[in-house]
Amino acid sequence: MNIEESEYVEMVQRLYSIPFVVDLFGNVKRSDFLFLDTRTGAPLLYLWKEGETTLLTPENEPITGLAALHDEKPWVAYTKDESGKEDYAVYCVDYSTGTITQITKGTIGRIEGLFWATDTSWIIYGCDQQECYVKMLYRDQSTRNVFTTDQQILTAAYDDRTQLLAAAVGRGPGTKIIVIDVSEGEIKTFISESETSEDTFPRIYSEKKYLAYTTDVSGDTEIVVLSLETSESITRVKVPGDIYLLPGMGNLVWVDENTLFVGVAKDAQLSPQLLTLSSQKWSGPLTDVSVLISSCTKDGPVWIGSSFSLPLCVQTLKGKEVATLIQPEYSGEYVSGESHWYTSFDGRKIHGWLLRNPDPDAPLVISCH
Repeated sequence: MNIEESEYVEMVQRLYSIPFVVDLFGNVKRSDFLFLDTRTGAPLLYLWKEGETTLLTPENEPITGLAALHDEKPWVAYTKDESGKEDYAVYCVDYSTGTITQITKGTIGRIEGLFWATDTSWIIYGCDQQECYVKMLYRDQSTRNVFTTDQQILTAAYDDRTQLLAAAVGRGPGTKIIVIDVSEGEIKTFISESETSEDTFPRIYSEKKYLAYTTDVSGDTEIVVLSLETSESITRVKVPGDIYLLPGMGNLVWVDENTLFVGVAKDAQLSPQLLTLSSQKWSGPLTDVSVLISSCTKDGPVWIGSSFSLPLCVQTLKGKEVATLIQPEYSGEYVSGESHWYTSFDGRKIHGWLLRNPDPDAPLVISCH
């Protein structure tokens, strides 16, 4: 069936006419950041700098992958699923000249993470039809396997100072964290709270060589911080809720050596909060939006905020105040959200939001995780 012949085409087009900030990517050494935005009707890659936005990719090429900003130079690496079959290609754009170079030609499967290693190389992790992998990717299109496994690499963080990559391997009970020396392809540290705990979301603080991660070994979600040099525990703090999960990322970001930015999921809200490690105190919600995706720049955390009254926006923390950096304009009507909990077949409580259409005969549209 031609989708344009469907009676629901107009409804779907109206849905996608609402502007979305789809994703964002910061760099702790820079004040600017990258974001994906659908303001033209398709997700395109933009650079935000001092309140100005610059389109980095052609207007007719939607981007559905990842992006990484070079530490110093006007270079951005990004991935794109060109075929729609999760066989990603990697590109590099020099936005000072507008030059785009294709690095790979879509032969490395699905890419879940992308980091600059040097001016001429990147670290990627993901999976192909044979295995999950961490690879070095070079400008000459060659690759080198750093680590392979038959388990999913759920999320990872890279520290270019020490060339250490911390990765959560597995999914669900038994997920563990490994710390890999990328230069040698050697596992330096293996972290597992128990055989059944889910230990994930590793985040490295470069200056102190600290590793933060989450665990559910106690039955509650906890944040653990330890020293990568000594493997000694620095602190351990219970989270007043859970930490939201997306493949490749979680809302856990280092702000400084004593502070973490955390998206705490509780009662159907993803509350952006600060955790002070020395006192183990939580700030409480910084703003009333839900934080979907977060990253960090030299100036502090940035995140995508979601609410029913405004399109997805990008916010940051300036001192103790939340500031909105990007707020897409939308002239359409909004509807209120109704919170509902229901019981799944296995007894688990599931939450959902019901958005009522003013048209009583409108079909039900379900968005599932």
